[in-house]
Amino acid sequence: MDYQQFLFTITAGLQSACQAEEKITVQTIEQKHTAKIKTVSLYHRGKRTTPWIYMAPFYRLYQHGYSMESIQKELKNVLDMVTENNKVEGEIFTNFECAAAFLSVRLISYQKNKEFLSLVPYRRILDLAIIYQLVFEGTDTTMGAAVVYQDHCRIWEVTEDILFQTAIASMIRRFPPSLNSVEALIGLPELPVQSDFPHLFALTNSKAFFGASVIMYPGILRTAAKKLGGAYYILPSSMHEVLLLAKDKDTDPSQLKEIVEEVNLTDAVSTDFLSNHVYEYDSDEDTVTIVV
Repeated sequence: MDYQQFLFTITAGLQSACQAEEKITVQTIEQKHTAKIKTVSLYHRGKRTTPWIYMAPFYRLYQHGYSMESIQKELKNVLDMVTENNKVEGEIFTNFECAAAFLSVRLISYQKNKEFLSLVPYRRILDLAIIYQLVFEGTDTTMGAAVVYQDHCRIWEVTEDILFQTAIASMIRRFPPSLNSVEALIGLPELPVQSDFPHLFALTNSKAFFGASVIMYPGILRTAAKKLGGAYYILPSSMHEVLLLAKDKDTDPSQLKEIVEEVNLTDAVSTDFLSNHVYEYDSDEDTVTIVV
């Protein structure tokens, strides 16, 4: 299927999923420093925002074997979320100034996403990878995210380093860190710092939405060390949170790894999988390493 056929098929599928007052159209936009680009837009009668989505990245997904159904579903979710958010301008996918306030990072498994990573800007952290996304908040408690592809960087004329710095600053402002003891989360008194029992904390963001990426916030791991009384292990619960366990001479990291693997097999949603490894934060060196 060539690009024009792809556009026709995807817009027809999107239109069939739309309400009567919604209309899907293909627009050609001429950028200042790039060639003309094809976008899909959603017009909703009575809504202020008419979002445009640059289609080339989605065609590359199709070329890499992603189903039309999954691509159509992602497009519709993003279009709906942008339309519902009154703070989002329609040019968000073609204008970096519009996009910057919505940028965020997401931690994913490097090994399990090698093919996907060939399509997006990313940076590798141990056995993980940081990718970029635009995060939208709906009118209630709903959240939505649209992945940033390499094509977006070319349109925006930005480097991966600019993406990283901008995304982290945006996340700290919109989604501050949330660090709570497991005792507090289940309504029990929090253990004192000097305790015979190891401290276990959950680290995420204020929305618990792709909250594992909070470990990239400047200074957050050192702040956590003060609450846990020093060095600690990091257990990758999912893409939405990590667990921090105070390091103890009686704790066997290999046993922790077995727990992480078991949780990933039984409880974690496959798309939320992060890693089967256990990490250690060294509070003296301010570094994270893979223990096992």
